[in-house]
Amino acid sequence: MDDGVLATVRRLPGVRAAYLISTTTLPDDGPEPDATVARLLAAVFGALGDASDAVGVGMLNEAMVEGSGGSVVVRSIGDDTGAVVITEAKANLGLVRLELRKLPRPNASAG
Repeated sequence: MDDGVLATVRRLPGVRAAYLISTTTLPDDGPEPDATVARLLAAVFGALGDASDAVGVGMLNEAMVEGSGGSVVVRSIGDDTGAVVITEAKANLGLVRLELRKLPRPNASAG
């Protein structure tokens, strides 16, 4: 995995956090907010992947959820692995998406 890309994403203006997540390797249950967030993000990533496949659009490539205070951008980088970026409302989402597309995607066409 090219952590340099995520490091670049983390430095973009308006980016609060960038994570690599997996639906198969969840952090241990614990009271820490970061562990709770990681579990929630992995669950959302898994659900988006399942929904994408179920409605017939194929494997999840990318999804974005926009809220009043920011956005969550998810990019699939493998069957059970993804990158998740949490932004403030002022973030340049196009730039975030361009950087995420630099991550390698095994067994997937460019997109």
